[in-house]
Amino acid sequence: TWTVTIPSVAYTVDIATDSAFANLVQTAIVETTSYRPTAALLANTRYFWRVRASNACGAGDYARATSFETNHLVYLPTVLQNR
Repeated sequence: TWTVTIPSVAYTVDIATDSAFANLVQTAIVETTSYRPTAALLANTRYFWRVRASNACGAGDYARATSFETNHLVYLPTVLQNR
């Protein structure tokens, strides 16, 4: 989940295996302030995620990226949280 600072219509969420987002694993456009990956993620892997808002004026800049790690089991995280 993430916190909204300006009214937005949609959010673009990117998940990648590198902090430069050259190796995107998933990209989604959602209308809520949370996202659950739609495909299984690899076990024991660090992923990076970022989000940007869009509204009638266009898309904003991406928020600061953050990361999370999967454990030894392959799973879909319930909710991504900025930590």
